[in-house]
Amino acid sequence: SHARMPPHKEDEGLTPAEACTTKAQWRARVMALAMSSADPDSRCSCLDGHWLSEDDNQYLGCALKGYFHWKDGSQMRLSVHGDRSDMVRIRIGGVYHYGMISEDGRRLRWSDGDTWLRLCPQSSTDEA
Repeated sequence: SHARMPPHKEDEGLTPAEACTTKAQWRARVMALAMSSADPDSRCSCLDGHWLSEDDNQYLGCALKGYFHWKDGSQMRLSVHGDRSDMVRIRIGGVYHYGMISEDGRRLRWSDGDTWLRLCPQSSTDEA
C-alpha cells in the first residue's frame, strides 16, 4: 500500500482546510455547483411543498412545478441543479440566491445564511 502519500495533496482543488470553512467559501462552492449542471428546470418537483423560515417558523410560501409562490401572492422561478439535484437557484429583486437541499429533503440552506424547513404533510387524522 502507499502509506507515504503526502497529506492533503490537492483533492479536487480544495484541501480539507479550505473546503467550505467560511460562509463566503461555502457560497462560492454552492454557486459554482449550481451553475455547472445542464437541464436545470426538469427537476424542480423535489422542492414541491410548503416552506417555513427556520429562524422564526414563519410561513414563507409554496413551491410547485418550478415556481415559488410567496404568501403575498407573488411568484418566482426556481431552478434545480447539481449531480444529485440538490442545488437550488431563485432570483429575488434582481439578485440570484443559491441554496442546497438536505439529503432528507426537509431543509433548504441558502447562501445568504437563511434556512427553510419543508412543512411535512398533515396526517389523515386532521378533521375538517
